[in-house]
Amino acid sequence: MNTQIWKVMALMFMLFAITPVAATEETLQTATPTPQPTVEVKREKIDSQALAGNLLGDPTERTVYVLLPPGYATSDKRYPVVYVTPGGLGEPSGPAFKFEMFMKSLLGKGEIKEMIVVVPDGTDKLGFSFFMSSSTIGDYETYLTQEVVGYVDTHYRTLPTSDSRGITGCSRGGTASMRLGFRYPTVFSVVASGAGEWDYSLDVWPSDLETVQRLKQLPRIISDFSPFGIGWYVEMAAATAPDPNNPPFYCEMPFRIVDGRGEFVQRSLPGSLKPTLPTKRAGIYSSRSDCEAFSFGMGCMMPTFRCRFTVSYTCLPT
Repeated sequence: MNTQIWKVMALMFMLFAITPVAATEETLQTATPTPQPTVEVKREKIDSQALAGNLLGDPTERTVYVLLPPGYATSDKRYPVVYVTPGGLGEPSGPAFKFEMFMKSLLGKGEIKEMIVVVPDGTDKLGFSFFMSSSTIGDYETYLTQEVVGYVDTHYRTLPTSDSRGITGCSRGGTASMRLGFRYPTVFSVVASGAGEWDYSLDVWPSDLETVQRLKQLPRIISDFSPFGIGWYVEMAAATAPDPNNPPFYCEMPFRIVDGRGEFVQRSLPGSLKPTLPTKRAGIYSSRSDCEAFSFGMGCMMPTFRCRFTVSYTCLPT
């Protein structure tokens, strides 16, 4: 079952990456539409106990989209499940309906077998939770790996084992899927990341560090990084460095806000971030040394540092 889930997530990310060539007038005239299979999209509401009491005051009721394959309604068969962690700001409806399109296309071509796809809500008041856990944003890891998975296994005909369960995402959703996949190998046996951030370690790019140290207009550069802007940094700080005694964002910032335009001055010079990185690290917690190398430092999230954009397909041992 691992191989089948791997193929599905690989094919879906190939569709993300490929830009269609414009059709010529001749192909438009001769093309015959191919009927596509029907994929039912269910919109569920889950009341999460894991998110209760978060310091941001975010609601515990969350939307989860469940995509059912064509044969679900006409059989008693059980299906493998692929969980999709949304990118961007973690809003689930866009990815859900994109994957509906992908499923129809791939099923119609016979390139994948039928399965269930689940897209959970990953938003919080600051933007995106990264599906992390902290006293500030709430326990999004438990919300997804226990509550959402448990709800889907209880209410739908799934194959409720890790061998038949995978997790994937694109961009920041890819980062979340890698982290959750590595940290919870008994829940997910396959993880795929499309253009997910792999490492923000300062010592990986020493030339970039020297460039940042020479910058004279760092606030302007970061405020120009729209549409995320300063919110990107606040989100990461809230998820990785919570501080219940530090309102209004209840997190330990790698910078402080100085006015309402989103400009900030760093707590210290960029060159001094490296010694403090271990205390501000959001990483993969694993007993396997090959997984421990995957980590990213929230104190190093500078626009001038290149993200190592990767597409990773990893089968995890059970």
